[in-house]
Amino acid sequence: MDAEHLSEAATADGADLSAALWREREALELLLYKLEMQQLLLTAGRTEWLNVATRELETTVELLRTAGVDRAIAAQERADAWGFDPAASLREIVAAAPDPLWQELLGEHLAAMSQLGDRIVRTRDANLSLLRTAERAAVQALEAISFADEPGLYGSDGRAEGAAATARLVDRDL
Repeated sequence: MDAEHLSEAATADGADLSAALWREREALELLLYKLEMQQLLLTAGRTEWLNVATRELETTVELLRTAGVDRAIAAQERADAWGFDPAASLREIVAAAPDPLWQELLGEHLAAMSQLGDRIVRTRDANLSLLRTAERAAVQALEAISFADEPGLYGSDGRAEGAAATARLVDRDL
């Protein structure tokens, strides 16, 4: 195979890396969506659904890990096929792709994934802040409850204690 045909074959084979990048982008978009859903639940005070949202986030993170491994393998194979160091970063592969069209396409993937990554980090940080605020509020509410000498409580035997033991609906002293 002459150099021109070899270059065309190598250029055409960039589709495997592009497909892997698409899958990873979709996983990143799904992660961002799940984080935004979690944020909506937190801001709405719908904490009963947080366990479901957390499970969905964990599943999405696992999907992202798998997509990341697939992308890493495709990038290594593509770097090797294009004659680069197989340990080259994705950014290096994009910059040195043998065809300007692949440089542009793969570069667009890389830029979109970077933007998604930034949005994911911001949303995650906002969610952590909301969770910490909710935790502080719950702790403060629990700390405000003191069971010692509190009026209107019931003992373990079910008998009224404190003000509850003497409370009456009708004042019998009149």
